[in-house]
Amino acid sequence: MEESHNNIGAQWAYNLKKKILFRFMAIVGVCVVVLTAAAIVIVNNARLNDSVGLVQELSSVIQSSLKHLMMTRSPSIGQAIGQIAEHVAKNNKDTISSIIILNTKGEAVYSTDGRDVGRVVYDKEKAAFCIGCHSANDRHLQQYSMVVKDKNGLTVLRNVSVIPNEQQCYGCHGAARINGKLVVDQTLQRSKTGTLKIDALIVIVGLSCVLLLIPLLSAKINKYADEIIAQKEEAALLYSLIEKISKTINIEELKKIVVDIFNNAINADHVSVVMPKRSGKYSVFTKTSAGGGIVRRRIEAEDPLIGKINLWMDGRLNNLVISRDRKDICLNISKPGEPLALINATAAAFEPRKIDLLRALSSHIAVAFENAYLYAMAITDDLTRLYTKRHFSYTIEKELINADKSGNGLTLLMIDLDDFKTVNDGYGQEVGDFVLESVAQRIKDSIREHDSAFRYGGEKFAVILPVTGVANGCMVADRIRKNIEELPFEQDGLSIQMTVSVGLADYKQDGNISSQELVAKADSALYEAKWIGKNTVVIRDERHAA
Repeated sequence: MEESHNNIGAQWAYNLKKKILFRFMAIVGVCVVVLTAAAIVIVNNARLNDSVGLVQELSSVIQSSLKHLMMTRSPSIGQAIGQIAEHVAKNNKDTISSIIILNTKGEAVYSTDGRDVGRVVYDKEKAAFCIGCHSANDRHLQQYSMVVKDKNGLTVLRNVSVIPNEQQCYGCHGAARINGKLVVDQTLQRSKTGTLKIDALIVIVGLSCVLLLIPLLSAKINKYADEIIAQKEEAALLYSLIEKISKTINIEELKKIVVDIFNNAINADHVSVVMPKRSGKYSVFTKTSAGGGIVRRRIEAEDPLIGKINLWMDGRLNNLVISRDRKDICLNISKPGEPLALINATAAAFEPRKIDLLRALSSHIAVAFENAYLYAMAITDDLTRLYTKRHFSYTIEKELINADKSGNGLTLLMIDLDDFKTVNDGYGQEVGDFVLESVAQRIKDSIREHDSAFRYGGEKFAVILPVTGVANGCMVADRIRKNIEELPFEQDGLSIQMTVSVGLADYKQDGNISSQELVAKADSALYEAKWIGKNTVVIRDERHAA
């Protein structure tokens, strides 16, 4: 069942990782494509702008040279223009494909292709770059650049710049606004080749990024998926622990459950539970992760737990105290002015996730202890702090069922104080209550943790000893008798000697008797102990007729 659950969890995790990875890669792929396209556009525009700047700069150089020649009225101006154009074209042969100087009629007065000289090269009504300038709102453009096809079908960047007419030129050219136009074609083949290389590099970089991102994203997604799975498992664990805590209101069962939670779920190496007793006293129970059950622990004066216990008893301890090195945790469970339990756990170092789990559990543990204490108050006698007779009826039935299931024995002790009436009559009820309370404490001190002691009524007590045969039951009964007989009860200068009579009944699996019959047998043994002289133990089991 558990293996099947793990397989389902693993398949769920795989599907989750696959979905996240595919969706993430789709998003990243779209982003990379968009960014790559944007980069290509930006690079292309940048290269074109650089080409525009270069061709305009060359046009300006040619115009400056022309102006100088015209101002000096050079006799060989046509030849000089040709030399300038050829020099520019030669020095820029990888980029300049054509240089043409047009007059105001649109006729070529110079061209790197001599066949164009003396004829109209471009129709200003049809050529796209002419229309772009002549149809513009601003008819006074000085330069205009445009990507076009030249007469050889090559893609070129054509820059048309106006050769302005200045006052110094009026003597030769009259008062017209312009003297002509300079047309410079720059081939884009080299620029295009470079751009294609850059575009290819961008695409390669984009694909490389995607390929590099796949393992990185996969690792990240695995991490997040593992965290989701861990959180899911911790949530399931939290719910199961809360359910387990909520199932019992028995303080002893709750104590064991909480200790197991600290050992198994929080991974504590050592857990101690401190339970309050009357008169400011307390008892400490301990369990380690090495195994074994919960055992009572004696606290020495130098024990580091003493300081925490004192703060807890004084109400000065925070609800959850975690040491800086995360090696020690104290969970304080208390109501205002009333400590209920103190849980101390130690480990090499508690994981932060385990501490978070404990934080989530702490309030539920506190509520469970409060409910258990309320239940304990309902089933506990106010004076003696032993269980009540009503709870005895419930417990004896439960223990007989357990004895039948396990095949182990069970022993019932019925205990009665000898001549208690003389104490009440001679010293008063207050002293009598003190004696009853003290006797109850000595009974509790004489039995094991999983044994149960009850005030059956008046000065009569009962003790249920699970998993106990008649021989061991007799030893416990005699220990109780001696602990009460050997030490007097002292209060306000009074010293009162008391004894008890004990009747014992032993239950076996094949006894086939009810709880009422078992109680009757123990009562019968108690009455016999009284009759034969008190301060003694008398045994009755299912094999005795009387």
